Amino acid sequence: MLDAYEAAWISPWEVAEVEHGVGATLTDQLTGEERFAHDVRASSTLGQYDTLLALILTCDDVSFFGGAHAQPLPPMFAERMVRAARRLCRVRTRAVPVDRLRHPEIQLGLLALWSRAVDDMNQQPPPIMQNTDGDPLVLTTEDFALLAPRHDVEKRLAVLPGAGEAEADGENTVFVVTKPGNTMRASWDNTIVGRVVVSATRLRAETNSARRADALRATLESHLQGLVLFRLRKEENTAHLIAEARESHAPPTEREPLPPEMSATVREFRERQMAGWIDESIPALGGLTPRQAAASPKARPKLATLLKQFVQHEARLPEEERIDLGGLRSALGFSDL
Repeated sequence: MLDAYEAAWISPWEVAEVEHGVGATLTDQLTGEERFAHDVRASSTLGQYDTLLALILTCDDVSFFGGAHAQPLPPMFAERMVRAARRLCRVRTRAVPVDRLRHPEIQLGLLALWSRAVDDMNQQPPPIMQNTDGDPLVLTTEDFALLAPRHDVEKRLAVLPGAGEAEADGENTVFVVTKPGNTMRASWDNTIVGRVVVSATRLRAETNSARRADALRATLESHLQGLVLFRLRKEENTAHLIAEARESHAPPTEREPLPPEMSATVREFRERQMAGWIDESIPALGGLTPRQAAASPKARPKLATLLKQFVQHEARLPEEERIDLGGLRSALGFSDL
């Protein structure tokens, strides 16, 4: 055991594959060495492409954890930490020699870099969320009082430009309002502007941005003139909701799986979305499309990190909702990712 500790080194190890109930195959992101670490508990918590700062011991050809930082990193933050670690080791692309990694100053430096990466991950600001019109995402609800019988309001809404067929939602009636085309997704036929929910005495217009709310309100007041009266608007900023969730430290709860027919619809929608994504300009890739980034030596590593994040996201979904990313990875030249 002492000999194994003397031969080991602290390094960022990426999870290549998990064998539940047994352990995980790990790849050292600095030396390129690979180990299968036997650890039943870790096999139930680790996911593919998680990265651990760990010490892997090997005794009689059996490898296991000799120590690990409590917080693994997802692909994006792990990739940044590995780049900083390579600068620390003064090795840009080739494998870092194990003897160099064993140096006490390098080992302490890796610990400091990892702690900084964990802090950056925990303190990152909420993402700036936008709808497909490019508007800041603000969940907006506008409340109207009915001035006429509910039936008359629903009859008028049925011929509102862009309104879909009326749908029952408990005691309410819902109309989904759309407009032709989509600013962000060229392959989409239309864009959902909002929902109009009619109850016995109220009409509620739900949108996801202030601009869409203004447009829908103007349309409703014009189309339903004399039938409804605007009362108030309620806005809820998604950044505020995300910040509150972080501060609560509440563990994530598993949601109920979607009905089979809805799962199929959601999966088909996401597959079409990913098919179009390959030729869209992506800010995380410096404005390049994924296809362009795949051909760029400088942008290709960022694309690999993005694809790893997609794989992790799919793994967290119920199996019936997951999409197959194999075709996307193959088209971009990442079949062996």
